[in-house]
Amino acid sequence: MKIICDLCINNLDYAGLMVVRNRARRCQISVINGDVSQRLFLIVQSADNKTGTRYDLTGNIDRMFERFVSEGKCTIRLKSPHVDLIFSNCDALRLGLFLKTVKTGVVVSNNTTAGNESLSCGKSTKRPCADLPATQKKFKVPKVPNLYDKSRTSLIIHSRRELVTSTFSQTLVELKLAGLALGDFPPSVSKLARLKILDLSNNEIRRLPNTFVAKLVELNLSGNALASPYYKNWRLLALPNVKSSLQVLDLSDNNLAILPLDIVKLEMLTSLNLSNNHITRIPTAFGLLKRLRNLDISRNMIVAIDVSFKMLKLNTCDISDALTPPPLNTMDNFPSIIPSSVPSLRSIASAYVIERGLNYEVLPMTVQDDMLLMRRCLCLKVVAHSAEEFSRIDVRHIAQTCIFSNGDSVARMNYSICNNCRKRKFVHIMPLFSGN
Repeated sequence: MKIICDLCINNLDYAGLMVVRNRARRCQISVINGDVSQRLFLIVQSADNKTGTRYDLTGNIDRMFERFVSEGKCTIRLKSPHVDLIFSNCDALRLGLFLKTVKTGVVVSNNTTAGNESLSCGKSTKRPCADLPATQKKFKVPKVPNLYDKSRTSLIIHSRRELVTSTFSQTLVELKLAGLALGDFPPSVSKLARLKILDLSNNEIRRLPNTFVAKLVELNLSGNALASPYYKNWRLLALPNVKSSLQVLDLSDNNLAILPLDIVKLEMLTSLNLSNNHITRIPTAFGLLKRLRNLDISRNMIVAIDVSFKMLKLNTCDISDALTPPPLNTMDNFPSIIPSSVPSLRSIASAYVIERGLNYEVLPMTVQDDMLLMRRCLCLKVVAHSAEEFSRIDVRHIAQTCIFSNGDSVARMNYSICNNCRKRKFVHIMPLFSGN
């Protein structure tokens, strides 16, 4: 059994002298049984002492102070050497399991002096709880799965206790940590090099890690709190090993209002679930997901579908209860003759690079993100300006199988008109103004 905490060793032989108390150090503390002597030992290792200091616990524990275990603090007083081992800044659940593990080899002496109970250690191989008081005999050592089993490739964790008591095997391919209310992404998961399938649903996770060594294929993040579109929260999806391998992504039930731009960088993505969010806009580069086949954007508040959807080749698309378009204007099908904005030189250069198919991955990330935000025309040509036009689209033309609600398959579509299409529209519209 191991824990990592801050440890302060206070020598009680100098308690009556004016001695400065030692500072707490970050340590790894282990409890082991002797192979031959069957004695219980406590090993303290730190950055300065990697070999570790050994303390014999058999018949050597004077007192254990456990009042503040719920706050990650406790103290073990030894007889020889006469010191206090003061634990702090430790995970409360792991610390409780650590102390209970120590107690399974601790025997309370029948003789008590000065009203204090003197604790001694017995053999843990033969009924370790035989001589404990009745209040402590009820404790049973929890059966913790061996997560470090080298033959294990799939693992399901059912409780937080199972998660914090062991380390994961590097051979894991599939890991399920659903419904544990973790709050944060487990750092140890980021180091599993062979992991392919990861389920972290319903864990109240607010931020994704910036590093990840595995090439994930399936990632389930549904039922979390990933509402912030801040780009640093989504660096996981932009990592080269992830964006070149991830095929299935579930971001449902995350209160998302804006879809992260990093999603369109997932080159191998085939299935995407964005249901039950508050999404109003979808990135204009959504059509770059050329391998996407299954899309679920149901139960959202999307104002309009971007024209880049026409670039997708979907097998199934669920948009039930997703579209909340405003009333279509009468001029929706008549684009403006004069552009409402003048494009910048940067936008013109970006449109040129995209249309020519030039490699822009050598450019800074901010420039690449700006290029992903470039709008497209109905002819799917990249447009330099950002003037937005609206038209109509039948969602049944988006995918082979389309699921929609209320029996209305017509939705609003936004786009920007290019110069060539503007000229052609101008030729058709001018007779309306000339009266011919």
